[in-house]
Amino acid sequence: MVEFKNLSDFKEAAPHLFGKPGHNVNIQVKQVSNNLSDTAVSPQKNIDVEKVIKEALAEKDLTPEKAAQIKKEFAHNPQALQTEVNKYKGSRLKMLDAMDYKELDRQGLLQELHDKDYATFRKKYMLQFGKEPSTFDAKKLASNASDTETSRLEQILINDKKYTKQQLQQWKDGHKGDNNKYNAWLHTQIKMDGESLKNKSWDELDKSGGLPVLKQMHFDVFKEKYKQKFGTDYPGKQ
Repeated sequence: MVEFKNLSDFKEAAPHLFGKPGHNVNIQVKQVSNNLSDTAVSPQKNIDVEKVIKEALAEKDLTPEKAAQIKKEFAHNPQALQTEVNKYKGSRLKMLDAMDYKELDRQGLLQELHDKDYATFRKKYMLQFGKEPSTFDAKKLASNASDTETSRLEQILINDKKYTKQQLQQWKDGHKGDNNKYNAWLHTQIKMDGESLKNKSWDELDKSGGLPVLKQMHFDVFKEKYKQKFGTDYPGKQ
């Protein structure tokens, strides 16, 4: 019996072994190593589909809607599902990296960037303030984000001429320093005129601070405008 280590050796010897017609030859093929790259086929890996989807959702690379779509489309092919999910890997971080410090602050995303990619956060911080973020405080940041949200909501109402700055200050004083309740009230006032946001362009909404409001009130419209502006699906969730 003659054994061959790989298919290439067998192909070379075949003309010499089977050159004569009329010979009956019994061939037994035995895989002795997974290193036979030209013949071996890697076995299907056991892929935990739920884990793959869960990790992508945790990183916010997939929206729940997109995750459900992928699960349905690749329900019978776990390996293809994993490949598809991998296409979106890092998309959330790329979106954060593309924003400047002020935009991240305005949308309350500084903490997320800080936790996911401190090097990039540090770079943006230094560009903004010209110093190391040595005194970075997550709680302080959260408070600043709340203040930024308040200012943004107030500006929308002022721009729409629904309230003056003095009137809003009176309402703010009436909430006795409870920013969360005051912000909720501001959202309520804006919601009364929310339909008008649908008719504004992405740039107009961005300039006026209306994007987060549109996102909260009309998420489907927000996603459409995002795709029109950037040419790709919105990677986040409501």
